[in-house]
Amino acid sequence: MAVFMLIVAVAIAIFLSIISSQRRILAQEQMLSQVSYAMEYMSKGLRMAQKDTEGECLATVDSNGEIVQSYPGYMYLYTRPDLESGAYKGIKFINASNENACQEFFIADDGGDTNNTIKELKNSTDDEDASFLTADKYNINYFRYSINGGTGLASDGIMGASETDSTQPRVTLIMGFELPGDPTQPEIKIQTTVSQRNLNVSQ
Repeated sequence: MAVFMLIVAVAIAIFLSIISSQRRILAQEQMLSQVSYAMEYMSKGLRMAQKDTEGECLATVDSNGEIVQSYPGYMYLYTRPDLESGAYKGIKFINASNENACQEFFIADDGGDTNNTIKELKNSTDDEDASFLTADKYNINYFRYSINGGTGLASDGIMGASETDSTQPRVTLIMGFELPGDPTQPEIKIQTTVSQRNLNVSQ
């Protein structure tokens, strides 16, 4: 009887270990799937960026949504500066493949127990209108943008398509995240670089 109970206990322990491992692998696959989708979705939009000739989209606004400063002639605009790190948390552009929508991608921390998420804002300056690109149960440690090889820091200022049309804009996206369910795993980093599909010429 003792030997039988020992065998049963070992079998149950192995079964529970397999179930736990399967759940962790499934959670990791879901996380990787979401991150891959978000990167592909953003890359597709950024490739279809077009120059903001009027400066109506690429502009900084105040709390009332009024334009403080606009940047006509540019392709991309850094947004949401982080005062602590000096980096920017968002990037804004006009998406020619989406009815010329004024589109912004940014990393958001809603506070409390909510993890950092990637969000999208379209034709609006109100964060309440933003939609999720990644689920809030997963944590995005950081999300950085580098335009035309810049570092993404405040000292780089506004970069993108200048009025001289001498540079073909390209954007590098860098994301760091942790897989759920296994704190022993190291942080995973993903990086991709996309270039504007059309030649950067006067429009």
